[in-house]
Amino acid sequence: MEIALARRIQRIIHNPPQSDDDREPVERIHGFLDWYLRAGREFYLAVQTQARKEKDLTVSGLLSSEAIAETIYEAVMARQPL
Repeated sequence: MEIALARRIQRIIHNPPQSDDDREPVERIHGFLDWYLRAGREFYLAVQTQARKEKDLTVSGLLSSEAIAETIYEAVMARQPL
């Protein structure tokens, strides 16, 4: 969960604001953290709980995007009939 939070903050910092949000990154981070403390944490926990019930594969969120994609690709290919 903290990985998702950290990645969201990184996206806010590194990506330009969407057309309907012209606030500075620090203001956008503040807004996101306010939401996270009010409802976001519970939302993330609920999504995580549901996802765990239906998962086929667990991949570490600490891996790079490329390593995550490679791990998923390898798992899918390993399950394909010969």
